[in-house]
Amino acid sequence: MIPIDSRSALIVLLTEYGIVKSRICKCSHPLTPELTEMFLNLCNTRLGARPLSSFGPGALQTLSASLGSRFLELMPLLSTLIDLAEEAGAANVKLGGSVNLLAHRDFTPGRIKELLEFLERRSELTALLASLRDRLSVVLGDEIKVRELDNFGMVVVKYNFAGSLTGNIGVVGPLRMDYEHIIPSTQYMAELLSRLFAENADETERQQ
Repeated sequence: MIPIDSRSALIVLLTEYGIVKSRICKCSHPLTPELTEMFLNLCNTRLGARPLSSFGPGALQTLSASLGSRFLELMPLLSTLIDLAEEAGAANVKLGGSVNLLAHRDFTPGRIKELLEFLERRSELTALLASLRDRLSVVLGDEIKVRELDNFGMVVVKYNFAGSLTGNIGVVGPLRMDYEHIIPSTQYMAELLSRLFAENADETERQQ
């Protein structure tokens, strides 16, 4: 939290995986030193260690019960923080080819169902992808302590937009999948996406 004036502050959310979200919050009550300290203490003691998936309207209701009369003063700050947490946990994720997993004899329908349910949990999948720092990552499920990915492998390649690594394209399959073929194919797709985004950005600049 960075105070701007007596009734507004910049709320910055930084997740453990490097996702950063920020927004200016305008308050109806003055941001006194006491109120600021109360909000920061609340973040450190009650909110700091929570997973992104736990933020939502229910979190606000739980806090209102414990804060009593001070809740109305803190509500704009808390609402802004919760909105940022929901944004950080909601990624634009596109899944395809899931049915191909059914062709592998290594996995029972139950194991495939668990994997697909994990991939549908956007906040957890986004956190996993954000934790991968290298342009190319080959991840084995046992290494990252995600139960649903046990006995699965992932090949993830980051692609560029506007000069920075902003997206991921990846393949999930059995541990024994054909990495020699999949890695260069995934790298090619990432490079193609980077070029397409760069060309689109250049065309947009020319039209302005």
